[in-house]
Amino acid sequence: DRNMVPIEFKYKQVSEDAEYTNPHELLEHEGINIEKEGFIYIYVSNESLQPVTVYFDDLLVKHTYGKIVAGGDYYPFGLEINERMITREKYKYGYQGQYAEKDSVTGWNHFQLREYDPVVGRWLSMDPKGQFKSPYLGFGNRPGNGVDVDGGVFNDDDYYIYSDRTIERVETGPVDNYYYVDGDNVIPLAQGLERNASGLIQIPQSLNIDRNGVCFAYQVKAGQYDRAFMHPDAFAAFLGAVAQTGFTDVVVNQFSYANGTSPSPSTSHINGRNGDIRLLKENGSGLNGTVYDLDFSFYRSADLTEAFSQFGWTDILSAMTPFGVMLPGTREYENHHNHIHLQGFRPNITTIDPIQAPFSGVISR
Repeated sequence: DRNMVPIEFKYKQVSEDAEYTNPHELLEHEGINIEKEGFIYIYVSNESLQPVTVYFDDLLVKHTYGKIVAGGDYYPFGLEINERMITREKYKYGYQGQYAEKDSVTGWNHFQLREYDPVVGRWLSMDPKGQFKSPYLGFGNRPGNGVDVDGGVFNDDDYYIYSDRTIERVETGPVDNYYYVDGDNVIPLAQGLERNASGLIQIPQSLNIDRNGVCFAYQVKAGQYDRAFMHPDAFAAFLGAVAQTGFTDVVVNQFSYANGTSPSPSTSHINGRNGDIRLLKENGSGLNGTVYDLDFSFYRSADLTEAFSQFGWTDILSAMTPFGVMLPGTREYENHHNHIHLQGFRPNITTIDPIQAPFSGVISR
């Protein structure tokens, strides 16, 4: 390697035919893949046990380059992993995508507004935007969750959804990341959801989570993806509720359009806070059904309704079952026999400083 520590040794031996029947022998070695920077030591040697004259001639080493001419890997806060850097050609865009970012003398990263030291993960001058409590804090202590394009503002929002039904929000930018926190496990749910001009996100069309004992799934109703825009707070509460049930057949019928308006004929689905969720069946198929169907799962639908209530929806509409019973915590409303309607959103969300957020080093992937 680059420190002269041997990694691999190979040789090609002259055969006896070269001495007795064929005084000239062509020796070729199969290709060697060079996987990291370092040195290659090539030599010819006569190590015969008996005295014999051997002549070597026309030694040729052919170096075939790979298609990648520049690249590299970094530690979380931007320090280069030297043995994994490809520098055949100079690449002028570094860790955060800044032009000619790294200073070859100091090792600091040049940003438009200030200098950054990747060894300690801190800026070398105060934050001109005053984003965090510490003016020297690098990327909110969460460098993998967003980008700081000029040394001023780190762009992302993080939602930490806890198994005790509380939600913490780290509010720093227009890109939202969602995590479920269960004990020491911080489990990524949905990443890099960018808010539009109306402050809404288009939720993933489907999500299937099965990590560290946390298992749930949902999907958006076919053909309704243009109505799958939610307020970021509402999506955090939605994920928490579905995670609490552990159900894998939850279907989102609709929330809002991209501009925050309500899909017709409904008028209350505004600003991505109110929405419709399909009732659940006994077989877990996720197919459409009503409270009148024999395979309607009253108890599973009741668990789902209760979870939504616990995560902040205070007014949930549904329909009376043939047995004269309502889903717990809901009130009767016409034309709601095949879904529950969530409204009256008052979530338990606390905004915290980035330095208080769960440490990214315990994230489970």
